[in-house]
Amino acid sequence: MKTKYQTESQEVPRIAKELETYLQERVVKMLFRQKDTDPQDVIIDCQKTEKCEKLMAKYKSEGFDFGPMPSEDICVREGQEVEVKFRDNLTFSDADSLRFIYNSNLDTARRQVVIKHREFYAQKCLEFFRGSAQYWTNVNKDYMPKVITVKDNRAMLCELPVKLPKPPPQDPVPNIKAPIRMDSEGVLNDETLQKISHQLMDEWEHLSKYLNVGASHVNAIKRQNVNSDPDKLVFDVLQHWYKTAGRAENKAKTLSNALKKCGRHDLAKDLDDRDEQYQRIKLQQAEEKRLLDAFKFISQTSNSVIDEWKDVVRSLGVSDADVVAIEHDYSRSLKEQCYQGLLKWHNQAGHQGTLKKLIRVIKKCKHNQIGDSLASKYDIRL
Repeated sequence: MKTKYQTESQEVPRIAKELETYLQERVVKMLFRQKDTDPQDVIIDCQKTEKCEKLMAKYKSEGFDFGPMPSEDICVREGQEVEVKFRDNLTFSDADSLRFIYNSNLDTARRQVVIKHREFYAQKCLEFFRGSAQYWTNVNKDYMPKVITVKDNRAMLCELPVKLPKPPPQDPVPNIKAPIRMDSEGVLNDETLQKISHQLMDEWEHLSKYLNVGASHVNAIKRQNVNSDPDKLVFDVLQHWYKTAGRAENKAKTLSNALKKCGRHDLAKDLDDRDEQYQRIKLQQAEEKRLLDAFKFISQTSNSVIDEWKDVVRSLGVSDADVVAIEHDYSRSLKEQCYQGLLKWHNQAGHQGTLKKLIRVIKKCKHNQIGDSLASKYDIRL
């Protein structure tokens, strides 16, 4: 390095250092280009200022003609590391940030990446998802160009505003109603509620009040059935009541009382008759189940009844011919003969053949121990 003759010796190191800085320093611009057809597809680059115009034209020909304008002129050094990361509602799809090392002779700064939004509803009032691409570098005590801010020993070189178009709005998803599980064997099934819905007229709104269906729920059901059949509207109200009513509540009785209050005694009587018939059948089925269970208990545990089963079933009313047929058909097992004899009586007696009658006959035949056991097991008062 040559200097003037008059240059003082202590000035030479400073001049040498400034010369070294000048030789290594480059004036560049930061580029952030997005693809026209897919703005999530991005090219990030750092190039000398004099090459930027030509490079922008090249990216435009490749379809990357969307995005912020290049940054202001920035001074960087050869080999300087730059980190790019986002602020606000944008980020890289596969990482929080990316890094590159600037080299004017190599294409080391160019990166093609994919960006995305962080939260879909975070900027719901805006047309775009917005964020800022920030370019950071390490603080160097020997070399510090003009920067925006310094934080945690890191300097921000520039910040570019980026926007990402939102996808077109989708059609609203129709409301999905939770399935209502109704007891198909009970009196309140779909068929019954549809029948009541068809016969109700203007009384249905009064009925909804007596059933404690809130006005807000009724209005919501009305909005969902604007173009529906009126019967469908009433049916949905009744289904909503059924769904929200307590499990322990006698729903048939509650609906009957509500129908009476709104003046539909005809529908209430029909519902009461159907419920009474259902309850009667339910009791009969429960009694039959207990009776068959008692037959198994007797034929497996009571040796006294098993040995004298013919006398017991004859006392119950089974004919001698049936007893002989049972002996012939089930000759290999005395227990099975006992069970089949009791089953024959049950089939012949029908609903008249009760568990209480069976216990009385067993005790009458002097089998008091098994009779008392059955009465205790099934809580029968003689």
